[in-house]
Amino acid sequence: MGEIFSDAGVSIYNLLQTPIKNPNDSMFVITTDPVDVAKIKRACVALEATDWCLGDTFYMPVVE
Repeated sequence: MGEIFSDAGVSIYNLLQTPIKNPNDSMFVITTDPVDVAKIKRACVALEATDWCLGDTFYMPVVE
């Protein structure tokens, strides 16, 4: 995951993952340092292309 975000030019600020009780239904949340939303979209496309990402990604820009 770190490599995917690094390749997209996105710096990870924090990662939260709930305990994995079901390997087919686990989620995580990543917060990033301020970055252009196009880079986040690029990272999401790359995440969804992995074999371990089992669903669609969701991103939510925060406007300061």
